[in-house]
Amino acid sequence: MTDEPIAPCAACGSMRPTVPLDDVRVCEQCRDEILVRRTLARLHIVEGLLRSFDERSAITEAMEGAVDREDALERLTTAPFGFSTVQANHVLDMTWGRRTKAGRQVLLDEALALRRGEDTSSPPHLGTQTFTVQAERDRDDSRCGDP
Repeated sequence: MTDEPIAPCAACGSMRPTVPLDDVRVCEQCRDEILVRRTLARLHIVEGLLRSFDERSAITEAMEGAVDREDALERLTTAPFGFSTVQANHVLDMTWGRRTKAGRQVLLDEALALRRGEDTSSPPHLGTQTFTVQAERDRDDSRCGDP
């Protein structure tokens, strides 16, 4: 028997034992799905930031030619870069202080931890749960949509 209270899940509305997540209570299934989606979303951002290190000269040239932020986003989300809008916004917001060897290493370490399903947040959001990122990306779960 579980110690968690039975209450409506804030995510799906089902009456199941719920656990805290952020400032709401959700069933364990929804919590797990939410945490995987958050992890995949963060990994998507980190991968874009890491790619921006490899293409920094071309990105800098493109940004110097941009009229405004909207133009800069357009340049980053189209060829030759092809960043997603989320990635492009994070690339534009990345400070020069993070564009160092140490900053790149922090992102590499975070990407590795995210791919392993390790906790990379404070407060912890994954606990001891692990998963295979590629398997989650490949999973066809039509009710949850894209991360």
